[in-house]
Amino acid sequence: MPTYRIHFSGQVQGVGFRATCRRLARTLPALAGQVCNLADGRVRLIVRGPKEDVADLVGRLHEAFPAEIRKVEQVELAAGDDPLPEGLHGGEISHGG
Repeated sequence: MPTYRIHFSGQVQGVGFRATCRRLARTLPALAGQVCNLADGRVRLIVRGPKEDVADLVGRLHEAFPAEIRKVEQVELAAGDDPLPEGLHGGEISHGG
């Protein structure tokens, strides 16, 4: 299953973005990952799952935060670069660091 690193830029900290990300991901049971704030003001989401479900999650985040998200950078990680723990289950997005 592919893993993606997604950076969200804009006013995405202090607005419930991470909690909303976790809540929305629970409705997509094939996804698992971690979300965290970065020191530069961005939010990083590392997510494993089908490309279509990842796109659905990103689209729902855009709908939930249309004014806050200014830019999204998404990269598919190489198989050996997946930093997520093996034990993450579908529909689980944990707080990452």
